[in-house]
Amino acid sequence: MHLLPLTHDLFDPQLQLEAEPLSADASPWPCLGVPSIHHDISQTIAAIDRLSTQLQQASAREHAPRH
Repeated sequence: MHLLPLTHDLFDPQLQLEAEPLSADASPWPCLGVPSIHHDISQTIAAIDRLSTQLQQASAREHAPRH
């Protein structure tokens, strides 16, 4: 199986959170409002990025020539 690096190095969850301004009615505390959803999505995408990288590395090792 060959996986494409769809998100590798294209997503920085911290920069994404900083780039998204809070709306006027959003709570400034992440546990109480919309920013929590953005944080959860950011963390999920970052986890997918890490998993994709790990799978690609494992696949590369599996297909590497053996000496």
